[in-house]
Amino acid sequence: MDKYFTDGKDIVIAECRNPESIAKKKLWMLHNTRELYSISKSGYERARQVPEYKNSMNRMISSLDSGLSYESS
Repeated sequence: MDKYFTDGKDIVIAECRNPESIAKKKLWMLHNTRELYSISKSGYERARQVPEYKNSMNRMISSLDSGLSYESS
């Protein structure tokens, strides 16, 4: 993930399996909506530039079209 995105610029990342870290990030997002909007917009634009994005979207759409959930593929 950090190969393509920068925490606080293109994405908001909390420490995995750390409830305190997740709670802190959620509170930060609630109190910093303007910055969050900027980060989400930047992340969306960045994701559209990442080559894997198109492949992932195509796999999800194919899975949905075939009646399978994305998690089972």
